[in-house]
Amino acid sequence: MASPSPKHSKSLAVLYVFLGGMIGTALRAGLCLSQPKSWNWPWIVFCINVGGAFVLGIINASVGAESAKHPASKNFVTFLGTGVMGAFTTYGTFIHETDARFLSSLGGIAVAYALVSVVLGVLAAGLGIWLGNIMLHGTIAEEEQIETEEVDG
Repeated sequence: MASPSPKHSKSLAVLYVFLGGMIGTALRAGLCLSQPKSWNWPWIVFCINVGGAFVLGIINASVGAESAKHPASKNFVTFLGTGVMGAFTTYGTFIHETDARFLSSLGGIAVAYALVSVVLGVLAAGLGIWLGNIMLHGTIAEEEQIETEEVDG
């Protein structure tokens, strides 16, 4: 069977992002609408973005590493990583929530929210990458054993 043309592959990738994006956007919107207006800290968006960074780390480390070998993995990463998680976690909503705090004279909360979101998001992504590598290569002990065997020759 012939492989799809580059133009067809790109069109398919756009379709995967579109379909995944619909799911991610709907999930985020549904959760965000459930947050009470009385909350000063935007907990829903905060948890979505930090949790999403963690999940993206896992996806990119475990499945993303395999996508070069398996086209189905690449499609899965495009759908779930770029589409679903890209739309679920969003910089636009993060900025909107930060601006809303500034406009409500909650500047301290806005700054704290922005800083904590970015720092925890990076840490969560790192943790997700670490966990994704373990999922891909086995347990930590197995990974250390493989490294030791490579060094010992």
